[in-house]
Amino acid sequence: MRAIVTRPRADSETLAAALARRGIDSVIAPVIRIETLRDPAAATAVAAAQAVLLTSANGARALAANTGRRGTPVIAVGDATAAAARVAGFGDVRSADGDARALAAFAGARLDPAAGPLLHVCGRRTTGDLDAVLRRAGFACGRLPLYDAVAAATLPEAAAAALRDGAADAVLLFSPRSAAVFVRLARHAGLADTLARVDACCLSAAVAEAAAPASWRRVVISPRPRADALCACLPVDGRARP
Repeated sequence: MRAIVTRPRADSETLAAALARRGIDSVIAPVIRIETLRDPAAATAVAAAQAVLLTSANGARALAANTGRRGTPVIAVGDATAAAARVAGFGDVRSADGDARALAAFAGARLDPAAGPLLHVCGRRTTGDLDAVLRRAGFACGRLPLYDAVAAATLPEAAAAALRDGAADAVLLFSPRSAAVFVRLARHAGLADTLARVDACCLSAAVAEAAAPASWRRVVISPRPRADALCACLPVDGRARP
């Protein structure tokens, strides 16, 4: 079993190690590169916030790079993002253990709109309506873009070779944008037809929708929006589980 891992390099290397422990080979082929943005107002915004909301580990790392303040409570979308925040030195970190909708529900149930604004640390290109949901619940919720997810210009050669040679069994896709980028780059590389021999393993239904323009062998959606749940979809003896 060999899987193409499309996450940014640091996350791909961590995931590849986890897959190796299950006997699954990885082809590390990031289609997104993360660039940290600098905002001189970040420290002030964090200090004024009742809590910081993080929807990715990239946000946790970018936040740490922008401010030395570590005392503001952090609510992370899931356990991996919470772990990244703790590694970065944040002390009061809780996990919603789900997706952005779960994060909004978790924050809404535990925080008080009267206690101060919320701050969503995000990427420059952000989808979803987390902020709007919280505002409808009575919270003041600001958005602070601290990183940019830059798409690769071409399909990484490691992925192209695995597709050409028929050496890949699955492609792991973690975000709608990375799924759309992978499909576009495979098409531009003249490898769109090879995806019919490969399973698209998607973190969520939204990711699967972004991957839909390609003709995959199968599209598998993780039962939970977590990397470990997605990896569990990959058996060591062949194709991804339905």
